[in-house]
Amino acid sequence: MLLPLHETAIRISHLSKTFHKTRPSLSFRESVARGFRSVPAASFQALDDINLDIRRGEVLGIIGKNGSGKSTLLRLLSGIAKPTEGRIEIYGSVASILDIGAGFHPDLSGRENIFLRGQLVGISKKEIQERFEEIIDFSGIGDFIDTPVKYYSDGMFLRLAFSLMIHLKADIILLDEVLGVGDFAFQQKMFCQIQEIARSGATVICVSHNPMELLEICTFYMHLENGKVKEYAAQPAILLDYLQQSQQDSDTTEKTGQEEKWKKWPDKSTAPGNELFCFQSLHLFAEETTSDNIFLQTRILYWKLYLKN
Repeated sequence: MLLPLHETAIRISHLSKTFHKTRPSLSFRESVARGFRSVPAASFQALDDINLDIRRGEVLGIIGKNGSGKSTLLRLLSGIAKPTEGRIEIYGSVASILDIGAGFHPDLSGRENIFLRGQLVGISKKEIQERFEEIIDFSGIGDFIDTPVKYYSDGMFLRLAFSLMIHLKADIILLDEVLGVGDFAFQQKMFCQIQEIARSGATVICVSHNPMELLEICTFYMHLENGKVKEYAAQPAILLDYLQQSQQDSDTTEKTGQEEKWKKWPDKSTAPGNELFCFQSLHLFAEETTSDNIFLQTRILYWKLYLKN
């Protein structure tokens, strides 16, 4: 069902992307050696007929195994790659962090990269100067702002890139596997800022392998599998379905009544979590909070944790 246009941030229609696994023969020598016979190139269907409307102010979390098409989708949305088939309609400006350090010149300092990247996306030098102190304060890397970024750690790159991105005031923000980078304090700061951005009306799309990261900040969820949308809804149970699929050998008890789901991880070594703790068991349910049945509030009803040393 199509959303009204004034509520739509992104409209995706019959989107497909095919990659070639092998390079077809292009040189004259190779053509002569093969007797000018055409050699079909093996292909890989990264995305297959995706149809989505993504709402303004949504925080969409995308989950899926390696090769499911998550990063390919973000690259198409950002304009880095073009679709093989289908159409993408973007209503607003887009900012993205698709790779740690992407878009930064390694030999320039953090300060120089802020001005360079800002001007590349159409922000005047005067506007950047007005926001410069806010960018540095949020990033927390003021002591290294005049150091060439090639010496930055992944965490420092993320701090600077994320701080710059949120101060660009884009309508749509794309984040690919960056939520888990950086220390715990900055992750929490970043999560709070993402929620604040969404409340202001911007749309945030996050790709992650860790469902717990998405559970904390997202209002909508999508499970990609083999280039197709397996599930797409405002139901956190989608995250548990993904975990259950990924860990078939675990002791799982599932209760589907009233949107309830149980998940257990008897093996501490395979349980999801972070450097401080991981989950032993988890029970989620979704509760309707708006009359238009758009957003669902996520609550953790019961959980047990393994604490890590």
